[in-house]
Amino acid sequence: MPSLQQVVNLLAAPPFGIVSRDPGALVLVAGLTSCYRIRGPINVDAVGISFHFTTIPAAFGRKVGLVNEYEERILHFAPVYHSLSSAADPGGHDFYAGFTDVYHEGEYYFFPQLLPSRVDCFVTTGCVVTIDWLLAL
Repeated sequence: MPSLQQVVNLLAAPPFGIVSRDPGALVLVAGLTSCYRIRGPINVDAVGISFHFTTIPAAFGRKVGLVNEYEERILHFAPVYHSLSSAADPGGHDFYAGFTDVYHEGEYYFFPQLLPSRVDCFVTTGCVVTIDWLLAL
């Protein structure tokens, strides 16, 4: 029987075979948006995120290959986590766990830890992007 730590490790970095997409969950337009996938007390129950580009201006340039890659950044995102409170920081605080620039669509981006508080996404002006949440099992 697997230990609790093995199960947590499997969910934190799941093999591609047990990952499914929740497509078209949220459409983002230019600017900063905080994204959630709320299930009960959990703000984001996904293990990662992927993006589909709905609208990209022609001025962004496009390199055709296995995927379409754009010369300009389409969006910038970061998962946000909340730290535990302490004597020095009684309420805890929010912090970003890395930033990712996205130049092409369809890639799977896994969160560095389970259960972020939210995912902040900044979509470049003129672009429209759809989020696909990545779920384990």
